[in-house]
Amino acid sequence: MPTIIWNMSFKLGQTLTITGIPNSEATHFVINVGNSEDDLWCEEHREGGFPFNQGEEFKINITFTKEQFLVALPDGLVIHFPNRQRDENYK
Repeated sequence: MPTIIWNMSFKLGQTLTITGIPNSEATHFVINVGNSEDDLWCEEHREGGFPFNQGEEFKINITFTKEQFLVALPDGLVIHFPNRQRDENYK
């Protein structure tokens, strides 16, 4: 079941930390950032396989810069996701 957070300001220079535990059937993980449901990151970005272990807690950090979102995964991999809309604040 997805977790949805509305009206949480995510501003340039901030780091968002997400923790969770994937259930035993989880095969993918999605984070969408935007100003509304119709205004999200627009294009999926994938690298590698499922980076989490089912049933084990994980933590990822997303750092917001003017050019990109730096997504740091538990295994040390950092994914560079472009800030395509070039906004300085997302809801």
